[in-house]
Amino acid sequence: MMHKSVARNGAWWVSMILNPLIVPPVLFAVVARSIGFSSWNMGIIIVTSVLLYCVAPLAYLLVLLKIKAIDSIEARDQSKRQSPLYWGALWLTVAVPVMMWASNGNSPVFGLISTIFAVNIFIIAAINRSFKISIHVSSVSGFLSLLFALQFWQLVESELLSIPLVVGGIASIILVGWARFHSKAHQLAEIGWGVVFGLVAPALEITLLTLFWKG
Repeated sequence: MMHKSVARNGAWWVSMILNPLIVPPVLFAVVARSIGFSSWNMGIIIVTSVLLYCVAPLAYLLVLLKIKAIDSIEARDQSKRQSPLYWGALWLTVAVPVMMWASNGNSPVFGLISTIFAVNIFIIAAINRSFKISIHVSSVSGFLSLLFALQFWQLVESELLSIPLVVGGIASIILVGWARFHSKAHQLAEIGWGVVFGLVAPALEITLLTLFWKG
């Protein structure tokens, strides 16, 4: 019994720490650092992304929880996810020009990344109508996929990836997958498709957009 309790608490903490809301700010910070932003510009990028991708969505979810529109902060009920997902996608669409402003024109890659975030939430919302894909797993998988794609297509001038970052990314995918399954938030198929979507969609989108621009 003690073992199950510890594992359950561990799964909860993993889900909270490696949360979809923290992925965008971390990704923007990694990219900004790689590009060589000044401390001032780095601060603007981090603060803006935290407000757009963490604070505002969390506040919205807390309001929904307060009025009992969702059953938990994670919105586990598939039928109650639809509205928050679409509203989230609309909000992330608004975030695109704001992130471009925050980068002060130093790099168009911030507009590209924020656009992909918005598009993929729309896609996940559409998928959710018939299948509850794991957003936690797709987010951490997408983090690694975006870094690989940005570096492969040389959309940033310096190296984005390092061995510790890659190892940490893979470990995070495994850990989050375990947490979502152990906490009974998702079935294995939902977790598996979350990994597939997170790894494939961002890389494919960056590839298509890059080829379109170069063409």
